[in-house]
Amino acid sequence: MEYDFDTLHAPLYESPARLMGELHWIILRAHNRLSGLMFIVNGTRLATTTQLGREIGRDEIRWWLHRKEKNVPFLRDMAEQVLGGAEKLKEAAFALRRSSPSGYTEMITALSEFTKTHQIQIAELAEFAKWLDTEEFRASILFAHAVWGSTRRSRRTILVTGATPGEDPALRRIVDIVFGLYTKLGFTLDEERSVMLADAQESRPLEDGRQPTIDRVELEARTCRQALIDFADYFGFLRDSLRDIVDQCDYFVRQIGLARDDAIWVEFIRYVAQTGAAESEIWDVKETLEMWHAASATRDKAQVTFCEQVASFANHRGGAMLIGITNELPRRVVGVTDVENRLRSLGETLTTRTDLRLDHYAASEIRITGQDGNLKRCIVLAVARTPHVIGVRRNDGTLSYPVRQQTGLRRAQRQEIASWKKQDYEADFDFMADITRIVRSQPASP
Repeated sequence: MEYDFDTLHAPLYESPARLMGELHWIILRAHNRLSGLMFIVNGTRLATTTQLGREIGRDEIRWWLHRKEKNVPFLRDMAEQVLGGAEKLKEAAFALRRSSPSGYTEMITALSEFTKTHQIQIAELAEFAKWLDTEEFRASILFAHAVWGSTRRSRRTILVTGATPGEDPALRRIVDIVFGLYTKLGFTLDEERSVMLADAQESRPLEDGRQPTIDRVELEARTCRQALIDFADYFGFLRDSLRDIVDQCDYFVRQIGLARDDAIWVEFIRYVAQTGAAESEIWDVKETLEMWHAASATRDKAQVTFCEQVASFANHRGGAMLIGITNELPRRVVGVTDVENRLRSLGETLTTRTDLRLDHYAASEIRITGQDGNLKRCIVLAVARTPHVIGVRRNDGTLSYPVRQQTGLRRAQRQEIASWKKQDYEADFDFMADITRIVRSQPASP
């Protein structure tokens, strides 16, 4: 029995159903391009993870918010605007999943009617995806590994080409993916047929090599069940993606936003420089970092030293490193040169030698007028108290577990640190309350 899928699926290749394919095309293009930078394949199935891949890990949403997004509150509002519609689509898709179409053609008709009934919500999602696509890679946050998982994402991923969805010959297959009719392995009906043939041959092997007979009604019934499950799952995980975007944006604004408040840090740096206040368990000053200037023979050791200082904050109350201020009294704001590359090196070093996540620290450029009247560019590295123990990978492959102690650090046993982190369920920048209190206690700047 042969099926002409392009003809059978024709109602889904017209709007509003087609819009779902265009939405997934946008997602796939961003995902495929980003994956191409995260992994290097050298002629085998085994891929090497790049520095960017290690930084992103399994959460494209977190990476985008902490490394790329220019306006997190606006992204949050945009996602929340379509979240309600996505919830309705998910509920309706799961209701359709519980139905029992009498055959394959009837299922296609039901899917087409679904899109007409919910064309407003579908159009809103498509417009949101187009807006995300105005920034390269941003649409990949609707397809994050942390939400979809490896298998579900892989089954819905195929190569996209063309400058627009309409120019891509694969668009029909992408539409089919959304509606559960196709995966990267082929058409769902053909997959179900193969399973039925294998089951039949195993239970009733034919000695003359003939293929077992497949009941058409059963084949279509099985295909409809699987297709509607995948269709409902698509909207379920799309809704979950939007919810995760909103939740992570809220966390970013609530926790990271204060740690990246330029105005607070400008005033705090001014306080540190003018008063000569002694360093405390929640902040350090550095004129520069040794690892930025060390010779190759000593650079690894300098990187470990830097990471231990950062990890000691994370394993205690959290804290901040102010870079570009002399520690000798009277203190001077001297700034940092080549700030962009310095910020990049901070992230790369922490990714390589620690398990700090992107939401565990905030590295920001702070511009402030120095005592000489010239504008200085400093760096503030704010580190959260983490819910789990942070170790530092030393050059010999072992791990150290530093803890902040007054203005220095001590190296502890992992179990000791873990014992007092048992009640820590998420990272926090609560130390910022002390920083803010110091700033607000100072006389207003002229």
